[in-house]
Amino acid sequence: MKKLLVGLVTMLFLAGMVGVASATSIYWSMSHTYPADFIITLGAGTISDPDWSAVIQNHEWDFSDTYTLPTVAEDYLWDNTWWIEFDDQYYGDSGSITAFSLTDNYGTTYVSTDTPVYVPDRATRYAYIHTPTDPNTSVPEPATMLLFGTGLAGLAGLRRRQGKK
Repeated sequence: MKKLLVGLVTMLFLAGMVGVASATSIYWSMSHTYPADFIITLGAGTISDPDWSAVIQNHEWDFSDTYTLPTVAEDYLWDNTWWIEFDDQYYGDSGSITAFSLTDNYGTTYVSTDTPVYVPDRATRYAYIHTPTDPNTSVPEPATMLLFGTGLAGLAGLRRRQGKK
């Protein structure tokens, strides 16, 4: 019985410690006759002084892509403004940002209400997403494990007390 209880407690503890890890991703797409004209930058915070930013396409031929945020960018995920910058580098044509969305690590997708955004020839334009405060912070995991551990210790103490009688 004791081995069964220890095995059960160990399994529950490990199951609680191993969460389902999922990355946050950004999806974007454009309509343009020559997509290699563009430098595309993704950022969080203000455009003039971003909390985080990275060039995600530099004169490539992609009309759309899904970009997985690095761990350092995840620190800025909640309660922030995310933006995507399309910078048309060459003369002769124009285009538009047709989609911009962010899917968080809980599976919720936030879609920019700005799209489509027209990008004139040799111009820079932006689309924005405003993320709310992290919706899943009401019960932190360490507190849950502490409550679970305290309950198990109480049950073990009760069992031990009953065994002495």
